[in-house]
Amino acid sequence: MLNRKNVAKATFLFEKKHWLQVGGYNPLFNCGAEDYAFMLALHTTGIQGIAVDQPVYRYTDTKDGRAARCKARWPIIKI
Repeated sequence: MLNRKNVAKATFLFEKKHWLQVGGYNPLFNCGAEDYAFMLALHTTGIQGIAVDQPVYRYTDTKDGRAARCKARWPIIKI
């Protein structure tokens, strides 16, 4: 399902060895989708995650913040 729709949480932790294994972030994704692309890369190499359903931080964005700019640039991205 992850490769059809981003169902991942907003924040995730991973081990450095996994970062190195998939080559880190893809620099072609530089407007909000880099986390999703990284999660897909982890998943395709067989690295499994677990969900933590408790809130760990609160994110706010302004009308001209990064998320809004990315949405304007890439309207297909669901933010």
